[in-house]
Order: sequence, then structure tokens, then C-alpha cells
Amino acid sequence: MKHTKCYKKGYPRPQLVRKSWDSLNGLWDFRFDPKNIGEREGWQKGFDSGDKINVPFAYEAPLSGIGKADMVPNVWYCKRIKLGKAQLTPVIKLIFEGSDYITKVYVNGSYVGLNEGAYHRFSFDIAPYAAAGENVIVVKAEDSYACDRPRGKQRWQDGVYACWYVQTTGIYKSVWMEYLDTYHLESLRMTPSLKDDSVGFYLSPAAPSDELSAEIKIEFGGRLVKTTSCSLNEYENYVRVDIGSAAVDEHTAYWSPARPCLYDVEITLSHRGVPCDGVASYFGMREIGVQGDKVVLNRAPVVQALLLDQGHWEDGHLTPPDEAALQKDIELMKSAGFNGARKHQKIEDERFLYYADILGFFVWCEMPSMFRFSERSSARFIEQWQKIVRQNANHPSVVCWVPFNESWGVRMIETNERQQSLANAAYYVAKALDGTRPVVSNDGWEHTTSDIVTIHHYTQKADELYDYYKDPETLEKGHPKNGQKKPFAKGYGYRGEPVMISEFGGAAFNAETDKGWGYGRGVDNAAELVERVRGMITAVGAIGSGAGFCYTQFTDVQQEINGLFTANRQPKADIKELRQAVKSYLE
Repeated sequence: MKHTKCYKKGYPRPQLVRKSWDSLNGLWDFRFDPKNIGEREGWQKGFDSGDKINVPFAYEAPLSGIGKADMVPNVWYCKRIKLGKAQLTPVIKLIFEGSDYITKVYVNGSYVGLNEGAYHRFSFDIAPYAAAGENVIVVKAEDSYACDRPRGKQRWQDGVYACWYVQTTGIYKSVWMEYLDTYHLESLRMTPSLKDDSVGFYLSPAAPSDELSAEIKIEFGGRLVKTTSCSLNEYENYVRVDIGSAAVDEHTAYWSPARPCLYDVEITLSHRGVPCDGVASYFGMREIGVQGDKVVLNRAPVVQALLLDQGHWEDGHLTPPDEAALQKDIELMKSAGFNGARKHQKIEDERFLYYADILGFFVWCEMPSMFRFSERSSARFIEQWQKIVRQNANHPSVVCWVPFNESWGVRMIETNERQQSLANAAYYVAKALDGTRPVVSNDGWEHTTSDIVTIHHYTQKADELYDYYKDPETLEKGHPKNGQKKPFAKGYGYRGEPVMISEFGGAAFNAETDKGWGYGRGVDNAAELVERVRGMITAVGAIGSGAGFCYTQFTDVQQEINGLFTANRQPKADIKELRQAVKSYLE
């Protein structure tokens, strides 16, 4: 495995890397606030507590040091840090990779701001509140069982039930700081084009100026490819860089799972000729799209053999125990023959996407669902969805956007035009902000406008699965057996798109069903599990779409015991036999 030039172990944002940063992960003082009295009693000014929490783990996760599953709607964090004079830069960013759901920040007793949402990165400039010496950072997180907000697979009532898990409250991803000049790069978007072997750079400075410029240096394999410069006098500045003249074989230069080639990027900002910011990044030269009933990668048909991956760990819940766990998960899925994952109802730690980029692994990025449709929930959904698309759009491994799953949050989408409009809005938001990837409007059934038609079906009989979908008319009419929902919402129909069975399988061991559940008839041993997987994958292949599939699922998750691996990543069957079952489809 070869890292990019910009890689820093532990650095939370691998697509925009700076030298000057500090991690705030580790022990923080912590308080529960079940009666919501903290602000009245002045906790925002700072507190010393006998209770500690290990950030970035949510208090519900054992690795937090607390491991309490009960919902507490208000929790507080306090961290004392020391800043030297060199760190008192014009802009000091306090960055949260993820905190659920309303996060309020105070520095040295002063209110800084709040963020709403659980799944996107956000930050605050705390320079106006910071001082040399000790500084007190206080965070209040407010959460609830409310269903009118994106919550994914988090439960919305007490107890263990169905396929929803213990909630995640407060900070559950890395917290860190970086020290910046007034003139710094706020965001970077890179759009490769195989049509003319170029890459477009969209550079957004925090403070545009006629006296601000950027130098972009591109390297491949340690060799200089191209250097170019541009002015940064707008809030979004575009420059196209031709890299086709570089003496690099085109098959080597293109990104694919077989050859995940990446270009290194260094960008230096200068104000009045004096360097004021430096960032490093990378990109992959690849195109993903749809042609007729095929998904194409770099203009050639590609088959995706995906695993449903909920990104859940026994002791960390939604938070990996460490960075190495993210790499290990991809390597395990690849060892079992799969070339990608559908990240289900979770926006993963961005370092997972980094490892997918360098290891060559497809990722479907799926928005965590809300569970109540309203004007309020719709506005929240679209606001947070667009932030997630922008945050992850540079990763070549991300090959599909999925805003909705199984009509969750839009239960009446089959006939309700407002709910159809919301699904279409999410589809077109992804197209407007990115436009370089397929979008699945509502994974599983009742599609509105969609680039790929996806079907969920959990029969445990391979011949039954084949019989359901061997007839193309099924895509228009649906199938009345087993309560299968229609593939399309009213007013929409099949237009020849690629078809993928994006959830099927889900078999559990019968001997373990007292611990949880799987889908339908279980299996008795490892050999029977392999045979079940092989039969189901063969049936999917016989249906004839050829675009690929997504098998449920990678690991067990709490009461769901239908993984190919246990929750602690132990295989339930022989890896080589699983790999051969998948390989037979890919060939």
C-alpha cells in the first residue's frame, strides 16, 4: 500500500492537509445534564468534573469510558488547552468531524456558535475568543429521539428493536484545530476530465483579493507533471490544468480498483507575493457514469460487487477504534472478493474514503434517513445533504450518491407528489454540486428520477429471487408476492437504466438466533452459508443486468447477526470460498 504524498497519520481531513494542526482527541471533562440546567448554572464558563470521556467516542460507546446506553438529551464537554503566541494566528479553526445533533461551542466563557446536524464536518473561528496561555473550550450537545431530522439507523425510542441501534449523542468523530492566516484556502474541488486529460480546480479563498494568488503543483509518482498559477479574486476561482502532455501511460494514470493511481497536489497561496497558506491534496483521474443499462468506469463497463457496510464497531459504535480499523475493514471486504461497499445510513470517517482511494475500492455514499416528512424535515435534509456531497466529492472511490433508502422519511412517495419532489430535489442537488457520478434517488424501491434502478429482496431461495426478476416487466409492475413494493413511484417508469439488486442475502446462523436475527430461513453452518451466498449471487447474475449487486452485509451489528463477519471482524466462513463465490459473478 502506497500512501499519497500528503498523508499524515491521524490527520482527519485527508483531502486538504496542512502542516499546522493539533488534535483535541483524548480525555475531556464530561457532564450529563438531564434537566438542562447547565447554561443557567454557568457550565459554559468551564468546569472540572470527576467524570471523563474519551473523545471522539460518544458516551453510549464503551470506548468512551462511560458506555451508558440511556438517552440523555443534554451533555457537556470541557477541555483546557494552552496556546502559545505563535498559535494566536488571525484565524484559529476549531473543527468537528461529526457531532450529533445540535452542538454549541463556548471559548473562555463566550458563546461562539452552534451547528445543527450529525453527519457533516463543521468548524468555528475561535481566534476572537482565544488568548495566550490557558483557554477553556466548552461544548454542549443536544440530542433527542426526534424523527424529523437525519438520524440513520439510530433508534427513536428506548429498547432494542428491528434494525435500529443504540443512539449516538454528541461528539463521535475527531475534534481538532488548525492555525491560519486571514488569507487561506477555505475549500478545494477537483474535477478530472478524461475527455481532454485535464483536471479542473475550483479554489475558494476565505478572503478573495486582487493581490491573492495560488500556485498549483501536480506530481505523479514523485515526478512533476504540471505547475500553474491563478488569481484568487473571487469566492470561487476556476482553473483548468492540462495534464495530457505528461509522459505517463494512460492506463497507469487512470484510477480504478485494479490500479488505483493518484496524482499528488500542492497548492501555495501568496498575498502580495508573500506565502500565506499551503495545502496538500490528491486526485484520481477517473470517470464514472451510466451508458444504457451499464455502469461505466473510464468509458468501459464495470461490475460492482458490493457489501452493505454499516460502519459499526462493538466498542466504538459509529466510531472506529483507530485509523487502522478503517483500513482493515476495506482489506477484509476485498479479501472476500468484493470490490466496494455501500455505506449504509452513515457518512463514514473521511479517512475510510482515503483508504478506499489508495486501495482501489468503490464506495456508495448514502445519506442517513429522517423518519418523518414535513416542511421542517425536508429543509433540514436538503441543507445537510448538500454539505455531505460537497465534503466527499473529491474522492475517486465515491462512485454513487444515495439520498434516500427504502422510502424512509418519505413513506408516501409512491403517490405523494411533495415527497417525490423532495427525492428529485436531492437527486438534482447532487447533480448540481457534483454532476460526475450516478445518483440513486430512493434505494430499494419506489424510485423517482434515478440513474440506476436498485431492488431490495430478502428471499432466502435463489430460484425464487431469479423468478421474481427474470421478466423485465417486473421492473414496471413490481411483484405482488411477499409484499414487494413497486420499483417506481407513480408517474415514473423504467427507461433502460442499469439494474442492481442492492440488498439481498442477510442469512444468519440458526444456532445464534437467540442473540438476534437475520432475514428469513437461516443456515446451520459455515458450509451452508457459503452455498447460500453462492446461490444468491448466481441468481443475481442470471437475472442479467450485469451492473452488479450489494450483498447484506459485512458484519453483525448489535441485534443484527446476518453478517459475513462477526461484529469483531471474524469471518463466519472460509474467506477463500466466499471470494470464489463472488469471483464467479465478476467473471
